[in-house]
Amino acid sequence: MRTTALLLMASLTTACHVENELYSTLCFEPCYTGPEGTEGVGACYSGEPVCEKGVFVECLGEAHPSEEYCDLIDNDCNGIVDDAVMDTGAGDLCGSEVGECSYGSMQCVEGAMSCVGETGPVEEACDALDNDCNGLVDDMGHLGYCYDGDPDDLYYGECHAGILVCDWGVEICENQQLPEEEVCDGRDNDCDGFVDEELSEGENVDIVFVLDRSGSMHTHFSSVASAAGLFAAAFTGVPEFRFALIGIPASDGDAAPEVLLDFTDASTFVAELSLMTTTGGGWEASYDAPYQASTGELGLSWRPADVRKYVVLFTDEQGQSYLDPGITESDVANELLVNDITFYGFIKNIFWHDFDDIASLTGGNLYDLGSSSQMEEDLSEIFSDECWE
Repeated sequence: MRTTALLLMASLTTACHVENELYSTLCFEPCYTGPEGTEGVGACYSGEPVCEKGVFVECLGEAHPSEEYCDLIDNDCNGIVDDAVMDTGAGDLCGSEVGECSYGSMQCVEGAMSCVGETGPVEEACDALDNDCNGLVDDMGHLGYCYDGDPDDLYYGECHAGILVCDWGVEICENQQLPEEEVCDGRDNDCDGFVDEELSEGENVDIVFVLDRSGSMHTHFSSVASAAGLFAAAFTGVPEFRFALIGIPASDGDAAPEVLLDFTDASTFVAELSLMTTTGGGWEASYDAPYQASTGELGLSWRPADVRKYVVLFTDEQGQSYLDPGITESDVANELLVNDITFYGFIKNIFWHDFDDIASLTGGNLYDLGSSSQMEEDLSEIFSDECWE
């Protein structure tokens, strides 16, 4: 009996120790009620036990596995971060297929959802492609200024830079002006700094100067002679240019025009001009001289072919004729027109109305009887603009 009692007491003591140990384990150590093998993995961790009268009730504050999201955390506690993420849109197409762009798919990259595998827009290039994927090809506006010629051309004449644009993959310089063949238009077409130069090469030019040398021209005569001489001197040594000289009135007092010099070279013409003076006469055959120079009555040796013909008159009086019946402005204009002679006049502007029809009909012009330098400049301008092509 005694032995049996002792054994029973020992058994009860052992059971009590086991119960006390279990109580201690559940109620005083961290707890975890999640799937086996997940405690302490990824986002899973243990909690604190809650016991009542030594009986375990719950594990407070623990974290179990959850759906995997793209956040650089192992939410499902399988030891792998961001695998099989459940974010909305994962795996969906993303990007664009406009132009050179192509679709990708939404994937988790370094904790954020990103479009992977797409071809995105880049800066537009001149290649006939829609690089920036906006639905337009080569929409680049202008690319700057451009010029395909010698940059030195831009300092002269009509040449100017253009705008560089893209036209279906090709860069084109639009609206630039390159040198062109020189034409008679008062412009420097070949951009060499000279206007209408060399267009007279090989063509003959006959110019008749008609000088009023009556007494009233005394204050103007030296300026006229100087201007005509300076102009003609520029053609020294140029055989294509010839000059003739007519005085009105004649030196002997006759009212008729006087041929002082038939067509000759520039040097001879300039020398003859230097000897001219006014006569003191009061009659100026300003209509008769151009008319008779054209009809041949004055015996001038116009070249018969391939020649440009001009009459240049200097006078300070109204249009006059010594003939009976008199020559009129209309007579002079029509005669010069028939013989293809261009008329220019250096005349006091109060008398322009007597000569404007002649100049207009023949393609010439009128200028003021002014200073030597101004008239020489006007003469140079006239024959610069004429362009003997």
